[in-house]
Amino acid sequence: MFTWANGKPNTVTNQNGNTFYYVTNYRGDVVGIVDENGATVANYSYDPWGKVLSVSENAAVTGQPIGYAGYYYDRETKLYYLQARYYDPETARFISRDPDPGDKDDPITQNAYTYADDNPVMLVDPDGNRGLTTLYRTVAGALTYVIVSGAVAKSLVKKAVGKVAKKVLRKGKGKASKYVDVTKSGSRYANRETDVSKAQFEKKLLRDGWRKSISKDGKTIILTKDGAKYVLRDGAKSTGGSTADFYPKGSKRMTLKIRLK
Repeated sequence: MFTWANGKPNTVTNQNGNTFYYVTNYRGDVVGIVDENGATVANYSYDPWGKVLSVSENAAVTGQPIGYAGYYYDRETKLYYLQARYYDPETARFISRDPDPGDKDDPITQNAYTYADDNPVMLVDPDGNRGLTTLYRTVAGALTYVIVSGAVAKSLVKKAVGKVAKKVLRKGKGKASKYVDVTKSGSRYANRETDVSKAQFEKKLLRDGWRKSISKDGKTIILTKDGAKYVLRDGAKSTGGSTADFYPKGSKRMTLKIRLK
């Protein structure tokens, strides 16, 4: 028997009625299992696509099936069950088509077999249907840890917004701005709504050392620092207002849209 908490594996109870606690990373991978005293009874590791690299299990939890991203893993076929389809980590592809044709303006979503838009570090597919969940849901990202101490298992989510977000999302002396999660189900990136204006956002980033450039058509402002990038624009198609799109270092895909005032 299994239980879940905050969308991630929480406990597993074996045939003898003993309950154990899952230890998961930011993506929801089961990386370990501990007993009620905090003693480790299993360890697991995976590559970014979910291929199992190592398994070490105590007899009490041998064969338990929950693994990469919290998916059910069939050890005989070596496939993950994602409700709508089966996923093969060896090929990093689903074994059947996605019925959703994808977005016309986003070619990668039109591939019916790709997993997580070929970006498993930043995205996870919750159920095998089109519709991805962004793993990093703040300006600098969000990390999820599971801490187990004694007989208590606690889940701690640390919002690692970093210095940039803390400075940008402030208005005046000690007054924090509005910063609300408005991400819709199935969105490929996180959405946040704030009452910081485009001018305020740009000004504070420049003060923090970001470099500014303008697109060739003059319609967008591009701010870069240490490989990361913000793209500021007016009249965004999705909101009609001003937005700031965030691209992490080394990524060509945005992971966050901030809706500015």
